[in-house]
Amino acid sequence: MGGETSRPKKIQIAIVDNDALALKFTGLFLQRTNPVIRISWTQTEGRQAIQQALDPVMQPDILLVDMSLGDTSGVSVCREVRRRTDRVPVLGITSFTLGQYAQRLADAGGQGLIGKEGLSRLTRAVNVLQHNGTLSGSPVDQTPDVIFDNTETAHRRLRSTTNPLQLLSPTEQRVMELYANGLDLR
Repeated sequence: MGGETSRPKKIQIAIVDNDALALKFTGLFLQRTNPVIRISWTQTEGRQAIQQALDPVMQPDILLVDMSLGDTSGVSVCREVRRRTDRVPVLGITSFTLGQYAQRLADAGGQGLIGKEGLSRLTRAVNVLQHNGTLSGSPVDQTPDVIFDNTETAHRRLRSTTNPLQLLSPTEQRVMELYANGLDLR
């Protein structure tokens, strides 16, 4: 009775990435570098990931979302999850320039953004997010000019504002995001 030690609580992480190889590698890397991390599920489709993240049975402790998905964007996944719940922290990852997504992810209710080139930083970011609720101001914050809110603050903000993009179909939203990234219809 007296000599029992408590085990650290497992951190349930869900990963969304349209690149199946990156998805598998990221999951394996996280589990091997931190024994308390458990990958609860992975998904290549953003729309399916939203449903799973909002399902009380499947809801992860942290949702790790690639910013560039096939069926939608990581920003859209984050916005939809955050608009509907304050329970799931969203950590964005990208192989593109962080400045391309940082402010849009913060506006969509994300808690931080990490580059894929430094996966060792990703493990530290998961730990910081678990303890602080946001990467802003932490040693692993790669976007110090952008403020990421905690889940509760971001959820309240998104619930109180009406975003005209939410009135668009998913395809229309994707076209607008591509256009905002400098792509055109030519």
